Amino acid sequence: MTVTIRTLCDTDVDAADAVIVAAYNAPHSRKAALQAYLRLQPDGWMLALQDNEPVGLGGLVNYGPFAYLGMMSVLPAAQGKGIGKQLVSHLLQWAENKKCPTILLDATPAGSYLYKSFDFVEIDRSQHWQHAGVDELTMPSQTNGIVTAISVSDLPSLAAFDTPYFGASRIHVLEAMLGQYPRRAFAVWDTNGQVNGYLFAQERSIGPWVARSMEDAERLLAAALKLPFPGNAISVNISSITNQDAIQLLERYGFKLQRTLSHMRRGPAVERNLRKIYGQTAFALG
Repeated sequence: MTVTIRTLCDTDVDAADAVIVAAYNAPHSRKAALQAYLRLQPDGWMLALQDNEPVGLGGLVNYGPFAYLGMMSVLPAAQGKGIGKQLVSHLLQWAENKKCPTILLDATPAGSYLYKSFDFVEIDRSQHWQHAGVDELTMPSQTNGIVTAISVSDLPSLAAFDTPYFGASRIHVLEAMLGQYPRRAFAVWDTNGQVNGYLFAQERSIGPWVARSMEDAERLLAAALKLPFPGNAISVNISSITNQDAIQLLERYGFKLQRTLSHMRRGPAVERNLRKIYGQTAFALG
């Protein structure tokens, strides 16, 4: 068995998507998401080949103070052969070459054992919530905030608002999200025109979703839930179980907890405020 690892490229996406679907027993293709991730960090995604056949992949998105590792996938038939370990080793070397001091990720219980062998430690828990469908929705009674559609001119203000909570600027992610979902992006503003929060409704999920208060988060959620979602299935990934406001809000709107993951770190601590992040962009992006 010969295993090689190289940088993922555009022509690999179909094969890589097949690996992801098989590895996670996913109900639908992740091709669009993978293409988006590849555009965000073209040199940060690795493909593992066994005898020249794709069997695994994973990637990193570098935010500067930290990078986020995600979408680690190995074909079921190729698992248990050290391929995942080789991928992680390559990705950590990539981060070291980029002088990125800290790596963050969200791991399943099985995956956490692999990451602990690379000196990752659990620092929190993240959660995946899902809603089976929204039939009727009552808008929040408090309407002090002004909810508007996000425009390109709003992005610098949103990025400045977001950075202290996320821990790094991710304006490139916000630009990509607005380009992909131009009619599914909302911001809430106070009466002085200052940002109080924002939300992007993706095709099947909600996030990134960041708000200064639970009330602002609810206004944004109510706006998002009026949009169509395929099969009415909607998911939200909470960055930290310390955000009890997010948990209460999702329960109030009929979301159900599906699974809890280990939020892990390798390297120095990063200053972030996850209590204000109500929904991740994705587990692969934070």
